[in-house]
Amino acid sequence: MTKKSTKGESVRLSQEQFRDALRKGLGRAVIHVEKFGIAGLEDDLIHGCLNSLVYDPQFEGTRGGWLFHLVTLADLTESIRPLVIDKLLQPSKQDDYWTVAQLYALAAEFASAGNESAKSAVYEKFKRREFVDPLIGGYHIVSLDKLSGLICVVEEIGDRLRNESGYEADVYAFEMIYDELGLETVEATLAERALQSLNVQAFLDFRERKKQEAKLRVEEIASPPQTANEILKLLNSQDVMALISLRRWGRHASEDDLTKILERVETETDAERLRKLLFVFQDRQMPRLSQRIMELTLAEDSKISDLAIRSLANHKAEQIRDLALRLLRNKQPIFGAIRLLALNYESGDDQLVESVLPKSGDADSLHAVCQAITSVIGEQTTPELRSCMHWVYAQSPCSWCRHYVLSSLIEWGLASRELLEECLEDCEEDTQEAAQAALAAMDILPNS
Repeated sequence: MTKKSTKGESVRLSQEQFRDALRKGLGRAVIHVEKFGIAGLEDDLIHGCLNSLVYDPQFEGTRGGWLFHLVTLADLTESIRPLVIDKLLQPSKQDDYWTVAQLYALAAEFASAGNESAKSAVYEKFKRREFVDPLIGGYHIVSLDKLSGLICVVEEIGDRLRNESGYEADVYAFEMIYDELGLETVEATLAERALQSLNVQAFLDFRERKKQEAKLRVEEIASPPQTANEILKLLNSQDVMALISLRRWGRHASEDDLTKILERVETETDAERLRKLLFVFQDRQMPRLSQRIMELTLAEDSKISDLAIRSLANHKAEQIRDLALRLLRNKQPIFGAIRLLALNYESGDDQLVESVLPKSGDADSLHAVCQAITSVIGEQTTPELRSCMHWVYAQSPCSWCRHYVLSSLIEWGLASRELLEECLEDCEEDTQEAAQAALAAMDILPNS
């Protein structure tokens, strides 16, 4: 027999709490609208629809579907839909990218629900060619009209490739669309269309060239320099791929070569070269603890201090634990101190960590602390960290950090029914699925 859901016991949110939940994508925003309506919060929901509030949309997505659900629950479709269409059709700049992506997603949801004006707006906006990236708008056209939508998008890209000097579309990103529609079906359809369309042929030629370039790039990354002397030659390289080579090389380098790099770190004075050298130790223990690197944890250059902390975090040592506790007591930097405890945590440390957790702050600072706590959670399995995990859940501006701590709480048997029911309405689908599975295991919901 299933247990009664506690969802109805939700607490009415204040306007500030609703704004916070909307910004973070917390399920409590949906539950509030379900239980108490949207009265007094209409402008906040409108603002959230017309402006991307997502902390890191490149990883978190646009939340278009989640916002559409909220709009529907609030019975504001008729008032918000024309606002979304109107703003989508306004001229856009590159800085508007993620807001426009969200507007596309919402318009596509309205179109899927049968609104022709929303569908026309998606096509019209895409054909204005305001952005280089063909996925913005293009993906939504394909989601609406499948193969016919893809052909429309490919025609537009091909025309730009043929007629806009220097145009470089990231067509390789369309591989996920190929997979969704079926690789063989898409390739056969476009090959047939290319017999009649120069634009489609231009797209296919460009895609093939980019695939070959990507293959060569992967081979280049897979064959990093082999000796410390070769690595040192990369210090003056401006290629961002050099950092990937340095980090990858560090994972497999010999102890002698790593010692040479560490010795160079201890004498290097140029900030840019020092940052590159520290990349070597991001995934690998140093041959020995370095006093210089411990001192760099307090460097004024935040990139250097962060890299130094990440290098030291790979070690379990009393000196590093002492440094972590000293930094925690001085509250500077909090995220670095917590990260150093990942391998150096001892029972009772949670109380000191909790005592320095900020009650507020800018999104980047909060996110850095959240990531540090998740690094500790990844190494330590102890119920002592429960309060810290709940802090991450409530404070993280990032839905992926929230998903990580929820998964850990579930795994450790520490997730409450109330928390899981809120997560059923989270903006992140993986979080929803994890919560539903956990509730089903608790016999609260059927496993379907």
